[in-house]
Amino acid sequence: MTVLTVGKPITTDTPRLQVDNALPVGAHVFRLVVVDDDGLESDPFDATVRVIQVTGPPPPPPPPISTVTPTVPAATPVVPVAPSVTPVTPVARPVSPVAQPVKPVAQPAKPVVKPVTPMKPVIPPSGGKPT
Repeated sequence: MTVLTVGKPITTDTPRLQVDNALPVGAHVFRLVVVDDDGLESDPFDATVRVIQVTGPPPPPPPPISTVTPTVPAATPVVPVAPSVTPVTPVARPVSPVAQPVKPVAQPAKPVVKPVTPMKPVIPPSGGKPT
């Protein structure tokens, strides 16, 4: 692990840096500069980390959930009933294997065709074009 020291740069070949510092309460600024394979440096990036002090003990855990046992009224005794079964005799009715032709109830209607007579154009009284 790495221990960060103010003013001392850290160089690494990996994109991660595990730090083992116990930082005091307050704001701490870290600057990151990346150098590529050609030696070109990126613009610096400043990250602010704020360490705060927790005051007072942590809140107590919530009380345990108590279970409630419902009271059930006394049950009315159940009297068993004897099953009632009625015997059923299956009845088979033979069906005629030859189908009877169905007679039409009514004759089909014949189509009615009426000749169409063209209408005369309506001429308005003002003498304009027919509509």
